[in-house]
Amino acid sequence: MTFDHRPTTPSESVKFLGIVVDNRLTFIDHVDNLVKMCNSKLFLMRRLRKVGMNKIDLKTFYCTNIRSILTYASPVFYNFLSTTCKWRLERLQASATKIIKPD
Repeated sequence: MTFDHRPTTPSESVKFLGIVVDNRLTFIDHVDNLVKMCNSKLFLMRRLRKVGMNKIDLKTFYCTNIRSILTYASPVFYNFLSTTCKWRLERLQASATKIIKPD
């Protein structure tokens, strides 16, 4: 077995088991990915409400498609998040709640 002895350069961040871990453990890139994924699903959720999906089905859609993304491995990264990142994640949940129950 031969090894290549080229120098390696450190990476700013790496995706490991679906979590983007950066070299400073801020998880900002991970939150950016979560927000991007969840916003696309919130768009779909708004469209489903517009075409007449009832509240129970909208809640099921939220739990299976959005909350599952937000809570995946959250015990690993949530305590490391800044207040701004936590606020961004909470805002996604608030948007989903407004879609399900607009009153």
